[in-house]
Amino acid sequence: MMSKRILYLAITIATIFLSVAVCTTHVFANVFASDVRVVNPDGTAFDGNLADGTPGVGIEFRLNENATSVVITVSDGSNNVVATIDAGPQPQGLNMVTWAGVDDSGNPVPAGDYTFSVTANDAVGHTANDYDIIYAHSGTVIFTRGGTSIRNPAAPNFGHPIGGNGGGGGLKRGPLNFYADGTGFEQVEPNLSRFSPFDVRDFGGTGRLFKITSDDDGWLYYSDRLDPLSKIYTFGPSLDPATFAQVTTSDDSSKKGLGIDVVGTGTDRVIYWGLANTVVRAAIGAAATFDPANFEVVATFEPDTTAGDTLAVIIKDIVIDDSGFMYVALSRGGEPDGANPGIAVERYDISGTLPVVRADRQWTIPVGFDNGDGRPVGFGIDRGDNLNSNADDRIYFSGGSGTADRNWNTMRKIDDLATGGSSVVFEDISGSRTTSSRADMTVDAAGNLIWFENSSEWLIAVSPPDGPNSFTTPANDGISISTASTANAFPQISSITDVPNDQGNQVRVSWAGSFLDRIGNNGMDEYEVYRQVNGNSASKVSSLKSGPPGAWELVGTTSARQTSNYYLTVPTLYNETPDTTILSTFFVSAIGNSGTRWDSNAASGFSIDNLAPGAPANVAASEGAISGQSFVQLTWDESPDEDFNYFEVVRSTASGFDPTSAEIIGSSTDPNFVDDAVNVGETWFYRIAAFDFNGNKGEFSDEVSLLITSVEEGTFVSIPKEFTLQQNYPNPFNPDTNIAYDLPKSADVILKIYNIMGQGVKTLVDESQPAGRYTVRWDGTNNFGVRVSSGLYVYLIKAGDFVKSSRMTLLK
Repeated sequence: MMSKRILYLAITIATIFLSVAVCTTHVFANVFASDVRVVNPDGTAFDGNLADGTPGVGIEFRLNENATSVVITVSDGSNNVVATIDAGPQPQGLNMVTWAGVDDSGNPVPAGDYTFSVTANDAVGHTANDYDIIYAHSGTVIFTRGGTSIRNPAAPNFGHPIGGNGGGGGLKRGPLNFYADGTGFEQVEPNLSRFSPFDVRDFGGTGRLFKITSDDDGWLYYSDRLDPLSKIYTFGPSLDPATFAQVTTSDDSSKKGLGIDVVGTGTDRVIYWGLANTVVRAAIGAAATFDPANFEVVATFEPDTTAGDTLAVIIKDIVIDDSGFMYVALSRGGEPDGANPGIAVERYDISGTLPVVRADRQWTIPVGFDNGDGRPVGFGIDRGDNLNSNADDRIYFSGGSGTADRNWNTMRKIDDLATGGSSVVFEDISGSRTTSSRADMTVDAAGNLIWFENSSEWLIAVSPPDGPNSFTTPANDGISISTASTANAFPQISSITDVPNDQGNQVRVSWAGSFLDRIGNNGMDEYEVYRQVNGNSASKVSSLKSGPPGAWELVGTTSARQTSNYYLTVPTLYNETPDTTILSTFFVSAIGNSGTRWDSNAASGFSIDNLAPGAPANVAASEGAISGQSFVQLTWDESPDEDFNYFEVVRSTASGFDPTSAEIIGSSTDPNFVDDAVNVGETWFYRIAAFDFNGNKGEFSDEVSLLITSVEEGTFVSIPKEFTLQQNYPNPFNPDTNIAYDLPKSADVILKIYNIMGQGVKTLVDESQPAGRYTVRWDGTNNFGVRVSSGLYVYLIKAGDFVKSSRMTLLK
């Protein structure tokens, strides 16, 4: 949950709102840039020299979501915009755009200090009432007891979801710092002495990190409950362990520190803390520590005995809105991680006589006890743009359940802050339908909901229905140019991206044109795009040249058009597969009308086959027998897809079966298959799916079934009409591949693998075989069982007088 700006005065709070360095255009947005930094175009530390043979400034940033466009604005020391770089669409994750060190007129900027910002745009957004998943990562054992997000762009970890790890999964007790796209995390480890008397890996005793929040300056606050006194710890915005400190402690050993919220900034900072069934607050300002005697009791909650509840009330979380109202998540029993159902989410006016009690609540949303097995867990708040009123605030809360009660394994939005009520905006996707009572949530800088679901170990980001939106992130570090660019005639590749909705084998190369392009007929004639030569690539060469080190082949040209930015769709070497990413490397050569060439930086990218084959049609099944053995003959139409590779056949004994989890009984490159693992009296159901050479799997065919009855001898399976050796699949491959061949009659068969030097590597088959269709797997080892190196290999078959070979590529 995030803070608001409050001035604490004695026993009343007068709200004031301060201007801080946060972006105020984020209301209900979803896409933003974080981890913005300056590097050399090759990713090394920026040296300030734009005339050292590798001219340009690499601007690196991470997007939490795909952006339809990214615009980088560079300003000089007087805040005058000198360059605007439209980098076009950029994907979720880490990206880099190169600035050539020239202004919008194509002239080199002088040496000096520059600032810049990164604006991420989403021209589509999410509409209607859709709360759509931005990312959902699982597999990391996070053991969180709370979650927050850094919303101050001036903070080093701006945009990062921060989890409060409780010490499970082999992790230390302390912050888990995730990237803004939800990937990876680093464990922030405070000094052992600074956690005294607790070991950094285990607080010992009954102490346990429970909740985490952050303020508008980016400081983190942790509520640790009991050992023997509950405590509050802080981390600075840098998350440097040296900034770790203990802020305060409770003065009552029976009070467990639970929910926490910090509001205000600088000298106006106020902290709210849930201690068992009591909410306290204190003005801490900029002080590193404060005396617990300064706490004022804001609220005290007792069980509702009139409703038959005798268990103690505990405060799971607290949040204060922009009008000063307090919201609490209440549960039952003395142990917040226990199995007791929750009570409610409630709102209180704390501007009058204190402490308030449950009878003072303005509304209640029952959660558990008399309303299912729900347990309120934590709050998230989007404060919108108006920090003087809660009119544009959105408050959410996460719920958990000890059972598969789907009504509460959710994130919910409070329908109306004045009257209450709640609606489900996102439901647990883990499959278990049992969400931990510690699965906290927060709202990030752009209004996205972040769920730390630590029962099934999911970190999930969900975007609200925002429509088109944008977010501008100012860079904390400027660009200090010591030597201005003199190589301004060189084009600069800005991005290499896959062409969407195609069958791959091509990418879009985008680049900033040479500044000489701006002077028309006296400058640049055309641009040529070159791809680095790979010994295994199919030749699409129209000429070879030397640019950056290595051999290159021309793959595209475009005329100079006196514009700033260009792009061209060019072929790649191979497509990315589910197992392997194969990069193709390119550079752009600008050709002046005098014939002089200026070559760009080299950059790499990959293409993806986005289209899967269609479902096989007209599947039919018939039965037969050979030598008393029944079989099923399956036939279907050939695949019309140009990049078709093979068919996969699955079967089940149950009609309407799920083919994704059914028994795979074989594959075929031809539109037929024989299943001889059947017996008379059995009924089998079959479905077929097609794969392409890039590993894409199409939809399964309609189901076909057959009851196996006794059949007369003489019904024979179809025999191939000719010898064939088919292309291996997959290809390229890692770690293994399949080689299929057909024999129209019995023959002595030898199938061997050779390296590119013609040396024998592995004998796969050396025996006499009857007519039929065969598939052999090669696991990438030689005759001694040792893995061979990556590269080009040849497989050759000899079957009687039939001899044929083909090539394949092993990747590592």
